[in-house]
Amino acid sequence: MKNKYYKTHTLLLAIVLVTLFGCSKLSMDELSVDPNNPTEANLDLLLTNTESDIAGTLGYYWDRYAGAFVQTFAGNHATGVSADRYLLVSSDFEDMFTIRYRTGLKDAYEIINQGTDAELWHHVGIAKIMMATGLGFLTDVYGDIPYSEAFKGIKNATPAYDSQEEIYNNIFTLLSEAIVDLNKTPKIGLKNSADIIFGGDLNKWKATANLLLARYHNHLSKVDPAQSATNSLKYVDDAIALGINNSFNYTFPYDGSSNWRNPWYVLYENNLIIASKKFMDLLQNTDDPRLRAYWDDKPYNYPNNNGVLGFVGKPNGDPTGSASFSPVGPQTYYGKTNSPELIATYFELKFIEAEVAFRSGDKGRAATALNDAIAAQLDLVTPTVVGLITEEGGDLTAYQNSIAAYKTTYGNETAATVTIDKIMTEKYKAMFTMNVETWTDLRRHDFAYPSGGYLALPNSSNLTEYIRRGLYPQNELDNNGANVPKGVKMTTRLWWDQ
Repeated sequence: MKNKYYKTHTLLLAIVLVTLFGCSKLSMDELSVDPNNPTEANLDLLLTNTESDIAGTLGYYWDRYAGAFVQTFAGNHATGVSADRYLLVSSDFEDMFTIRYRTGLKDAYEIINQGTDAELWHHVGIAKIMMATGLGFLTDVYGDIPYSEAFKGIKNATPAYDSQEEIYNNIFTLLSEAIVDLNKTPKIGLKNSADIIFGGDLNKWKATANLLLARYHNHLSKVDPAQSATNSLKYVDDAIALGINNSFNYTFPYDGSSNWRNPWYVLYENNLIIASKKFMDLLQNTDDPRLRAYWDDKPYNYPNNNGVLGFVGKPNGDPTGSASFSPVGPQTYYGKTNSPELIATYFELKFIEAEVAFRSGDKGRAATALNDAIAAQLDLVTPTVVGLITEEGGDLTAYQNSIAAYKTTYGNETAATVTIDKIMTEKYKAMFTMNVETWTDLRRHDFAYPSGGYLALPNSSNLTEYIRRGLYPQNELDNNGANVPKGVKMTTRLWWDQ
């Protein structure tokens, strides 16, 4: 898996280099000192690299294993089963931590510094959003992480760790500054082709910054309930005012080639992470029309491998066996070779609005936002199933009726009927593959939702409570041990989880 990823990533970088610089052979050091055009070409290239190294890798590593922690997914072999059974050690998954500092975050840091000096504000603004994205992902897994002393290379190979509270304040600052920067006039404009996420559409980036501000303020619901709700609603309103909708979610695009495939398709080939029986039962018991948008009913290499599988989930914590289980495969919205990787979305914004409005006592707004969130996510993913049914000559009317029935049953709340359980359960179902964010939601709510004893510690777990954080990697303990926080266990709660 790791070799496939790095081969893929290296080939993408090569394509970018050829596109931007023709047949010239330039090292990264040479690229940073271009005498002909020292900032424009360099920062365009670095921006492309930053987006691919941060946003393009979120579906790898922690996002997949967090799916087992929240029991949307189950592990099927190797490290998948280790994560599913909570049998993790510091030597597991080291690249999840170090690769981001060595590549995407380092590039974002360079863009912010060089771009500020050169007054290339649009490069700087996007780089700050990418930095906030990467820091947010890391801190919600690890808590305290390096930032203020990071990215210095050999000048400081053992950076101090900033507290998670400090990291969150830096995330808020980066995103707020990004909005200001994107409103400035730069000396040299951004090349649209350098921005592989939004193609240089600055309004979408500003809306995304507000979406992320709403998300990360909402994460503070335990440490500052009232102010986190007020702040989050403010940024929800700002994102909506910028026109955010279902048509420009914050996603990373894959081209579907053998060199740059969606990570869930790579998992489909590997069969490391598959459907959880618990989550599969939840979908089936509620007649959820997203069943086929989420899961493939055929195993990898169909029809040469076991024929039609159906929709089958694996009990969390069970060891590897001979049975086959449903993957996120190429018939689904999420598992095509060129499916986008969802990072933050319009429907997530509406779920945030529903939660914070409910916490603020505005149940009418909460109900309306919940209904909008459910409809938006269904409208985003179910067209994939409509296409399948059309190709198969199936009963399209019956499926469309099932979508309408789901919206009527679960997306028709009022101020009198909406509850936090309904909001968080529907968000849990909708945030499929965005597993670190779901894990954050469950930790913030102490694993209370979905209610009714839905979640349970996996079979053969060696812990007595749910995983609350990741372990710092062994190479960081070996090389920067004096600064790594001491006494950390998987059950140690993060700052915002107290």
